[in-house]
Amino acid sequence: MPWITRFVCVTGMASPIGLAGFHGAPNDDGMAEVGYRIDPAYRRKGYARRALEILLAVAQAQPEVRTVRATISPENIASRTLIEAYGFQAIGEQWDECQRP
Repeated sequence: MPWITRFVCVTGMASPIGLAGFHGAPNDDGMAEVGYRIDPAYRRKGYARRALEILLAVAQAQPEVRTVRATISPENIASRTLIEAYGFQAIGEQWDECQRP
């Protein structure tokens, strides 16, 4: 079952340092949404990059996936820079009800 959330683990560490996964199975248009979160103490060390690479490989191996989406806060420059390095492009804005200004 590829559409689960996974722990981000590092060899030699007793506890996970984050989470990475999909927001569910692809929709009817073949779009799967990825998400990841790394504990602040472990950021800027390549763990989010590796988690994203694994998620993209999982998505690529699933024939029903035609598009991968990542939703990132405009203020999260590090994460936006990361996904842009993998060819993601900004295509719009979406406000969650609890985040409206």
